[in-house]
Amino acid sequence: MSDPRYVPRDFLIEPRDFGRSPSPRWQRAEDDWTLEKRAQLDASISQHQISYGVRERYMQKPRMTKITDLAVELEVEYYRLQKMLSGQIVMQMVDLARLRLLIGPRLDYWMMRGENAEYIRAQERELHRKKMSRAPRWSPV
Repeated sequence: MSDPRYVPRDFLIEPRDFGRSPSPRWQRAEDDWTLEKRAQLDASISQHQISYGVRERYMQKPRMTKITDLAVELEVEYYRLQKMLSGQIVMQMVDLARLRLLIGPRLDYWMMRGENAEYIRAQERELHRKKMSRAPRWSPV
């Protein structure tokens, strides 16, 4: 594997939180940072959000409990997937495409930030609330 230009997890205050914490603490972009370095930070945040979604939302399904299983489904080497989800290597566009083909459009929501993300999350909460209000109530006999 080639030496990367940057390591995504290195932009975190606590690198071990990459792909594991819903709200990790990121370094703040400094005034003297180049556009390239700012773009790397932004890409690292997106990769973290995808990795977190894969670990905490997708892999919680009963049939998908191990990264080895996911690696088989994605047709990638286990070690590469492990490093990618932990932010040790940069996720490539083809990796993103593989995940999207397997997981579906939910992956798009995991990447959203800012106003769009808040709007979508509010819609999802409302749909969930409506769905739950129509569900039969459980009552002890």
